[in-house]
Amino acid sequence: MLKRKLTKVLENWLKSGHEKALPLTGARQVGKTTAVREFAGKFYKHFVEVNFVKNPIAKQAFDCPEQINANNPRPKSVP
Repeated sequence: MLKRKLTKVLENWLKSGHEKALPLTGARQVGKTTAVREFAGKFYKHFVEVNFVKNPIAKQAFDCPEQINANNPRPKSVP
């Protein structure tokens, strides 16, 4: 049931045209990651998954978002 609800939330987010991240919260082991992977595979040709648990150093890329924006002021996603 959660997966269907999450899929609907993701589809509505895509249709809305938002270019901002969509934070997902919820209990562990309920299918959030699986649902997002399936959604990305269905609607996007390419996607990037960043796992801060498996790769904690990746968090450093988000510690200074203004520096990321200065280097690439208008990043685009490719559906």
